[in-house]
Amino acid sequence: MQVVLGGQGSPDLGWLSTNVFDVGEVTLLTKIKQEVFKGEMKKPIACSGDEECLAKVKANEGGIAIVTSVAASALPAGVVILNLSN
Repeated sequence: MQVVLGGQGSPDLGWLSTNVFDVGEVTLLTKIKQEVFKGEMKKPIACSGDEECLAKVKANEGGIAIVTSVAASALPAGVVILNLSN
């Protein structure tokens, strides 16, 4: 898997840290850095905005990103929705 993620203060990181991991953004970013350093995770690819995130997901096999529902309603060919349930 290749994570495509906005930086600190981005809506996608805020949603991921709060709704999936139930931690603050700084804590999640620190954990990601630790996992990258240990070789357990690929370094996330930075993006800013839905269009850039989707383009980078499409360009990277196994790419995954969080985008708005508006962006998810018109995905480029080869990109699909992965639903997460709480």
